[in-house]
Amino acid sequence: MGAESGTLRSKVLAPAPSRRWSIATMVGAVVSAFLASACCIGPLLLALLGLGGAGLLVKLEPYRPYFTAVTVAALATGFWFTYRKPKVVEGDACGCERPSSNRIAKVLLWVCPACGQVGRPVGGATVESILQPGAVALLGAEPRFCRTRECDVVYYGSDGSSACKEQSRVRVGIKEREHPVPVCYCFGFTKADIERELLQTGSCTIAARVTAEVKAGNCACELKNPSGACCLGDVHREVKEAKLRFPSAARTGT
Repeated sequence: MGAESGTLRSKVLAPAPSRRWSIATMVGAVVSAFLASACCIGPLLLALLGLGGAGLLVKLEPYRPYFTAVTVAALATGFWFTYRKPKVVEGDACGCERPSSNRIAKVLLWVCPACGQVGRPVGGATVESILQPGAVALLGAEPRFCRTRECDVVYYGSDGSSACKEQSRVRVGIKEREHPVPVCYCFGFTKADIERELLQTGSCTIAARVTAEVKAGNCACELKNPSGACCLGDVHREVKEAKLRFPSAARTGT
């Protein structure tokens, strides 16, 4: 009886091979996607870090289609292993299903190929409005917006494809370091506008003005904001950061 119980337990607790395969294919997809984008993103990162070797990454350009093909194949396999219907565990008396996928594999499906962070899902209308036509055609399905400030990628798809800042029709505020830095795309407010009003008056009314416009139904953030989200959150955040940068101005305001 004890031996039979031990055998049953080993069957129930044994790691499913599909779990290992799902993680392996996701890691492979991320590596392939990185290599596919290394020729354009790699030199920039090396330059920012003051390192050499950019010429070597540029030499990967002829192999980019092959890396992309491997990425697509690995992602397709990973999707199948991760989201396929789980099987009933052999010897499980309760008949419960054991998930064949895991949280790690699902996260790897949605990470940015350049920075490895999970981005925000965006609609097709947002992508088509923000990106140049040629870039829209190259971006894969289920696009996401990368919010990492230091990352040059704006959108990326579940197949490892990506679109950079240079392929955007507008300046992407969260990724810009030089003025003008857009904060509210619907009503044209910038980072400089917030700082100017704070320094001149000691307070900032831009958030209240944007709130009034939003309540009046005059915003179109889904089409104008690269993130596809309401600009009001970005305005509040920028006002808060500006007050931290200029504490003396904020203290003198009403």
